[in-house]
Amino acid sequence: MRALEWHPTLGQPQGWPKELQALVSLMLNTRAPMFIAWGPQLRMLYNDAYLDILGDRHPAALGAPLSQTWAAVWPQVRSRIEATLAGQPQHFEDEAFTLQRRGIAELAWISFSYSPVYVGDKVAGLFCSIVETTQRVLAEKKAAEDKERLQQLFLQMPGMVGVVSGPDHVFEIANESMRELYGHRPLIGRPVREALPEMVEQGFVQLLDRVYTTGVPFEGKAVPALLPSPTHDGLEQRFFDFVYQPIRDAEGRVTGIFSQGIDVTEGALAAQKLRESEEWLRVMADTVPQIIWIIDRQGRAEFFNRQWTEYTGRAPLPATAAEMAANFVHPDDADRTLRRFEAAQREGVPFVVEHRMRRADGAYDWFLVRAEPLRHPESGEILRWFGCSTDIGVLKAAAEALQKADQRKDEFLATLAHELRNPLAPVVNAVTILRSPRATDEMRTRMLELMERQTRHLVRLVDDLLEVSRITRGKIELRLERTDLRAIAQACVDAAGEAIREAQHQVSLRVPAEPVWVQADPARMKQVIDNLLNNAIKYTPHGGTIEVEVAHAQGRACIRVQDNGAGIPPDMLDGVFELFAQVDHTIGRARGGLGIGLALVRQLVALHQGEVTAASGGIDAGSTFTVRLPLAPAEAPAPGTAAGTPLVPTTRPRRVLIIDDNKDAADTLASVVALGGHTTETAYDGPSGLAAAERMKPDCVLLDVGMPQMDGHEVARALRAMPALRGCLIVAVTGWGQSQDRQLTQASGFDAHLVKPASVEAVMELLEGL
Repeated sequence: MRALEWHPTLGQPQGWPKELQALVSLMLNTRAPMFIAWGPQLRMLYNDAYLDILGDRHPAALGAPLSQTWAAVWPQVRSRIEATLAGQPQHFEDEAFTLQRRGIAELAWISFSYSPVYVGDKVAGLFCSIVETTQRVLAEKKAAEDKERLQQLFLQMPGMVGVVSGPDHVFEIANESMRELYGHRPLIGRPVREALPEMVEQGFVQLLDRVYTTGVPFEGKAVPALLPSPTHDGLEQRFFDFVYQPIRDAEGRVTGIFSQGIDVTEGALAAQKLRESEEWLRVMADTVPQIIWIIDRQGRAEFFNRQWTEYTGRAPLPATAAEMAANFVHPDDADRTLRRFEAAQREGVPFVVEHRMRRADGAYDWFLVRAEPLRHPESGEILRWFGCSTDIGVLKAAAEALQKADQRKDEFLATLAHELRNPLAPVVNAVTILRSPRATDEMRTRMLELMERQTRHLVRLVDDLLEVSRITRGKIELRLERTDLRAIAQACVDAAGEAIREAQHQVSLRVPAEPVWVQADPARMKQVIDNLLNNAIKYTPHGGTIEVEVAHAQGRACIRVQDNGAGIPPDMLDGVFELFAQVDHTIGRARGGLGIGLALVRQLVALHQGEVTAASGGIDAGSTFTVRLPLAPAEAPAPGTAAGTPLVPTTRPRRVLIIDDNKDAADTLASVVALGGHTTETAYDGPSGLAAAERMKPDCVLLDVGMPQMDGHEVARALRAMPALRGCLIVAVTGWGQSQDRQLTQASGFDAHLVKPASVEAVMELLEGL
């Protein structure tokens, strides 16, 4: 369209009215077929989607008058176009047109709308949006033809055949056998309740209601019904085998019911007496959830209830106990089962055994089997055995799960003790060195760095445990924003630089040139990549290689962390994401950790509607962890976040009071705040803190919550009651960080809530905001 010389027709595009320019821009960026007819001659402009309808008329149609392009159908549409140009919008459904496509005339059906386009207060042209409905129209025609053929087939079928539609069950089809059954009464077009009132009281209409409502078919065998007698006035009982089958539309909704039945009155009457004599036993046996069975004194099966067939998928067969054991009992349990049954037969005592029995799908479940002998009332001879098999698979699984959970708990506690002792040992040693008069400045510096590293490790252990608790209880709140995974991956690799250098790993980060946008909580997504990367560093030997990749894959965002380290045994791949899971320590590759990092990864990824998988070739074959997340909608990149600022003296010093019963915590926090240029004072309990507040009149109070005698909530309320501290900022600095803890501090008068260890940046930001 852009290549066409427009001057002789509509003029150059830059000179077109803004209404036309806007409409053309909209049309060219729309996938639905559209065209514009503009000017006195209604010259045509159209988009690529309209080419399929134009067929061989393109490209001559571009810029040509509408009446010339569609000369063949112009008489059919002219009056409608004139009405549109008169200011009346038009809409038409399923109009038939003959189109030339690929040199062949094709009949097509189209729904379209004409809308007048105004320039000022005058109509300058029209806009047409189009939907081709050929496939739907042809499908409806075929459906109608199929329905007619089906009706003819129904009418010719033997037995009684009928179709009712809608919730009122209006007869649409009834073959000759059905009309004869009901005395040739008029049925078609009438509801069942009106056409056959005698069927209402007998429950058949209610049965139709149930099938229509639930969509569940009903099959009746030898069902009695009172119908008009063909030989005398009044009703007579007859018996029928029939089925009510729901009819569904394309969306799966029930729209009617197909019924088919045959008259089995003669056979039903003959079997009724026998059926009544056996019914009490069958009803009782089929009611219970267990498998009920009876075998004779020789061990041949006589009876199985319905649960047998539902469980095994096999109809009861006349077989011996040995044959049943061979076919349905687990091979490892079959011999033991037979020995116990033979012993019960010899001794005349109840038979009890636990064994595994095969389901219809081939899997095995545990059953508790118990049978009692039925004896002759006079001779005491065993006549048969009445048995019951109860599925105890759930109980067995629960017991095994409880045992595994108990074992995992013990392993976790042992691991936790180990993980806590590991960083504490160097800290204790460092304290001893710092106290030594022989310690040099260089040694003191190294010890402080060591203590900082180990403290960070301890904080991470505690944070991971709290994270698992919060996620498990559904207390975590995601702060979703448009996030580029490339930046997060780069930050994670940078943060792990020291550990990577210590292990002499070769780490590569591969990211695409374009952003990989996801809707995610950046902090949580960093946790995911940090955990996967730290895992790779921990389990990859010195000098090994680690590859971190961020990419687009199959319409999703993909994060892959691959290493050539210790690998994962095949039997651990399914359970490696379980809470407290540890790869078998016997392979000599234990690297510490509580077994919660990968559990955190899976839970955090799931909260982002994603999935994480693990793959490994086995021990020493490395591991690959892959995270897949939904991509965010395409938008302009979100603005970046500012990096943390270094600790430098403030230009606006404040008076800060620190109240904490942990003297070390109070003193070190006071030192940090003082390094920022502020005046500080410390107190180590609530009453001392209140006295200091009256004397100091602080601008900010950093207050611990969990203190003896007078807790932080009481202190905060007392501070708020002091007129001199009306504008004081009161900040909770506490180890309690759950949402309910934040609600409590807010209710007690705190202005902010920081979780220990509070970051220096967070404290300084609060003070700078005063």
